[in-house]
Amino acid sequence: MLVATLLFLSALTPLALAISCDNLNGNDKTTCDSINQLSMNETEKTALFTLAFNPDRTRPNFDFVSYWNNKISMSSPPNGISTRNQGVIREAWVKIVSLMPSLTDNSNLLIDNPGKVKTEYNYWIQIPSGTESGNCRTEYSLKKNAAQLTIFLNNNQIGNNKLNDFQTNQDAEFKATLNIYAETEVKHYKNYRYCYGYNSKGYCKWKTICEYSYTETRPDNIIISDVVNAKLDKTIPKSQFSTSNAYSGNVKGMLNASDFTKLVFSFDQSSYTKSNYVYEFNYTFPPYNLLTINAKPSEEKQSKNINIQEKNNSYEFIVNKPINCLIDLFTHFKDVKVPCNAVYQSKNLTITTDKIHYLDNETINIDIEPKGLYVNLNYGNQTILVKDSASFISNLNYNKVYASFGEESSEKVISVTEESKLVLVSQIVLFFLVNYSVFSYLTKSALVIKWLTAVS
Repeated sequence: MLVATLLFLSALTPLALAISCDNLNGNDKTTCDSINQLSMNETEKTALFTLAFNPDRTRPNFDFVSYWNNKISMSSPPNGISTRNQGVIREAWVKIVSLMPSLTDNSNLLIDNPGKVKTEYNYWIQIPSGTESGNCRTEYSLKKNAAQLTIFLNNNQIGNNKLNDFQTNQDAEFKATLNIYAETEVKHYKNYRYCYGYNSKGYCKWKTICEYSYTETRPDNIIISDVVNAKLDKTIPKSQFSTSNAYSGNVKGMLNASDFTKLVFSFDQSSYTKSNYVYEFNYTFPPYNLLTINAKPSEEKQSKNINIQEKNNSYEFIVNKPINCLIDLFTHFKDVKVPCNAVYQSKNLTITTDKIHYLDNETINIDIEPKGLYVNLNYGNQTILVKDSASFISNLNYNKVYASFGEESSEKVISVTEESKLVLVSQIVLFFLVNYSVFSYLTKSALVIKWLTAVS
């Protein structure tokens, strides 16, 4: 329906500034081309593009942004990106153009874990021409031309490609470094005078010949970098559910929920939805027009067959036939579903560690069951929202890993030992064993001698 409407409008309006639709196929390309035919300013066209490819504006469409951005390659620098020249190396540039998934919220660039970082760069080589001063001829040839891209995350190298995976459990500094090296071989020719004969008076006949003199190698090197800082979104939504009364098929209860961007509280025939944000597409790096997502605070509420009163993150409700209750909590990046049936069905939450005893500052690998279930995992002063598996760095002050999901919890007690103390204990045990062995040997020897003396 949207495509048909856009086609009709495009027939009535003149051509306006175009958005490249080469990255799309099928109906998506048709829709994009139709938007391009509309007479709109850039803001209006961007809004329509968002509506077409992110119809639920209360959730960010990270998949479409990744698909769009990964189709784009850059041969020349985007507008406003500076370049560097050095010798034969011309117009060198490098730019981190996209973190996926990511969005901006109140001017903060937020990322999720894991993700991908996309970098673009380019340069070209200009071989000199002409004859240099003092030469009768000069020849130039390119002998080396190499470029090395290195991507760092918090000063740790994570790859050398334009598109790299990343993982982080903290705020991130991404750095792209481009190292370009070129060598030009220059052959110099100079004029030499030769006597090729004598005239009738006995004087030399001179001839000037342009001949090879020597070769030099001219190295050129450029190292340029780009840095992007981003914050890891560590938001963990919270919820508590309880019922307080039931009458005539109706149930009264209370839902406490916080730290969410969107809440969907639903039953088979009833639902309540609250959204705190809408998500919009923005174009960056013209003329290539990569997509970014901007989170804009905007409250929207919808309800169906449910009486609900909200106050300070508490939602008092009355609902008829509360079957298949579900609390669906969204953050910018995650979707956490919490069942809230009157009869709670246990998930049998369990966590295990790869071992029990750890040295200080050693990696604790944790396995979570059942798989696919997002749980709150805590160790010391760290709490993360994770599924399937996770890891922490051991700390002498903490000896317990704790997981929770709704009303369920599981914990694992571990021991963390300082390495120097472990060595001391080992030495004491070894000393005891050696002395015990010597004592036992001497005791047994004395008894044997005494027995032999008595017999004789």
